[in-house]
Amino acid sequence: MLLCPNLRLRFNRNSKTEYRKPLLLPFLSRAAPFFCLSVFLAACVWCGEAPAPLRYAWKKDDLSRFEYSKKITVKQPDEKGVTVERTTEAKAVLVLEIRNLTPAGAVGTLRFDSPHITLPAIKFFSAQYDEPEDQPDKSRAVARALEGAIKQARWSFTWSEDGALRIEARAPANLQEWLKEPANAGTWRKKASAMLASFVEQDLGLRAQTVDRELLLCFTSGNSGLPPASSPIRPVRSAPVVLSRSKSKVELGFQRSAPPPLPFRGGDGAGAGSAPAQPGTPFAIHISPAAQGVQACLQGVTTTRGSATYDTKLLMLDSLDEEYKAEVLYTSGKDTLRQELQVEYHLKRLAPAIVQPE
Repeated sequence: MLLCPNLRLRFNRNSKTEYRKPLLLPFLSRAAPFFCLSVFLAACVWCGEAPAPLRYAWKKDDLSRFEYSKKITVKQPDEKGVTVERTTEAKAVLVLEIRNLTPAGAVGTLRFDSPHITLPAIKFFSAQYDEPEDQPDKSRAVARALEGAIKQARWSFTWSEDGALRIEARAPANLQEWLKEPANAGTWRKKASAMLASFVEQDLGLRAQTVDRELLLCFTSGNSGLPPASSPIRPVRSAPVVLSRSKSKVELGFQRSAPPPLPFRGGDGAGAGSAPAQPGTPFAIHISPAAQGVQACLQGVTTTRGSATYDTKLLMLDSLDEEYKAEVLYTSGKDTLRQELQVEYHLKRLAPAIVQPE
């Protein structure tokens, strides 16, 4: 009765209770201001504050350590038409040291501790044999040399709040200098040193003077930081979306897709920007001076897994798990080669190293 003062009761002769339609209009006119206020307060209680945008934050002399794992498997037919697999895998502890803070982001040094490299068997072509010969022992020797070289390498970077890493420089700058000593010792062929440049700059993606958006989780969309020559066949990662929130953890999801259209250029460079090159359009690649007229085309991309966990208290990535497949078609005249690539990439943040007292 206190809530509905206009509710009136009437008793009939049989002592049965009947309800007369309450006069709600006068009641609502008086209660509306209080009702709106209660709804507003309830919304504040239930909805809480708007979630802050996802970003990275650091302090000077911070050190972030991640368990790093990347595996690339290529399936393609061999000379006899039999499908073979070639796997390249890298495992290490990724370390990012912050030296200074600037308006553009954190400035620091990147390195890999305790690297372990697995390479596919090197194929040796010789006139003495009718078929190329696999040399797994050579691959293991090259992998051990790579581990020693990568462990000593340093990359300087600028880490922006959205997660993009601008790779400023690398020391040593010349990749060939890394393996001069083992090459001179005759432990493996000098021409195999070209595998180092391909491994570091293509497989790891750490190419100087580029912006890398794939080493860590980047909260904004953008093209890969790899060289333009390889970007049209490299699927790009979408900006993550929030799947769930629980206390200080945010679960995120993302996918891989074909890169966006690129500006069209004629053979002489004329007509730049006159027409877009749609994803899936063949484009010329340069494998070696002897291999001319080779074109590549990204046929399709399938995301098997794309998830990450972000810590809202530390403002730092906790983990990242990604698996996707892509199919690339290579053509040279009437010859064709179809490759299926499978990529697995995992990051897991490690606790800071414990400093022992002196």
